[in-house]
Amino acid sequence: MERSSQALVFLSFVSQLIILVHAQNTTLITQICNQTPNNNLCVSTLNSDPNTLNANDTRDLAIIMVIHTNDMATKTQNHIVGLLRNRAIEGTMRQLLGKCYRMYFMITKDRLIETVNSLSAKNYALARDMMKDVQTSIDNCEGSFNEIVKSPISADNKAASDLSLVAYAIVSYISNHNVT
Repeated sequence: MERSSQALVFLSFVSQLIILVHAQNTTLITQICNQTPNNNLCVSTLNSDPNTLNANDTRDLAIIMVIHTNDMATKTQNHIVGLLRNRAIEGTMRQLLGKCYRMYFMITKDRLIETVNSLSAKNYALARDMMKDVQTSIDNCEGSFNEIVKSPISADNKAASDLSLVAYAIVSYISNHNVT
């Protein structure tokens, strides 16, 4: 009988601890997402990621958002690869998609990895600069297209850009306020 009482007390303690950690993370998410240009995207992205429960600080949330940006950039890069496999796409469209592929390759294989490494090393200025480069590359990709040659990846670019802007805002907040 005494063991079951101890077990109940222990389970009660653990459940209260989980509730407390979740409440603290929710408050942190709200505070940091209010600093971004897309509060709803920030909150929904962070709340959808189970790693958020283990986040100890703003830096951890920034890393999670950068990883989501990388996931979307990888999805965009894969979409471009699929389009380039279509032999019917040629000429200027093929050249522009190739340019975008190279930009997304740089984003996923260099800039976002360096951003996570810089955040982990607490080199926030470099992390901010890397995120700025990501945004510039996405903008340059989309800006390569025009009214004559319409972008077949506009929706992907927008989704990657939206996540990138949120990640950039969080990283900038950390860098500017020396917050972790």
